[in-house]
Amino acid sequence: MNSNMTSPSGLSGCVSASLLAGLEAGRPAAVPERWWEQAACAGLDPHMFDDASPRARAVCRGCLVRVACARDQLAWEEAYKVRRRTRVGMFGGFTPYERAAASRRARGVA
Repeated sequence: MNSNMTSPSGLSGCVSASLLAGLEAGRPAAVPERWWEQAACAGLDPHMFDDASPRARAVCRGCLVRVACARDQLAWEEAYKVRRRTRVGMFGGFTPYERAAASRRARGVA
């Protein structure tokens, strides 16, 4: 997660269950309220997550708060009606395209 971002106050139901199901296995059941402080990317250069580089994916893959990161970003994108072509950065290990596809599936749009 970009360390300059803040978490939205609430989570939305837009997250596709199939998208996050695999992430939740083996992760802590309780996510801290300020989860971004414990993110694997905290303190790293946020520009590293501008694209889907192998290094960015590796950081996200090993992050214990990855699910919270993905959910919050998807909720933020839904709340502000962010379109796929204007989504940027990797959050929770997902590219902008992957997040847009998950959001469409959750809304029942192909």
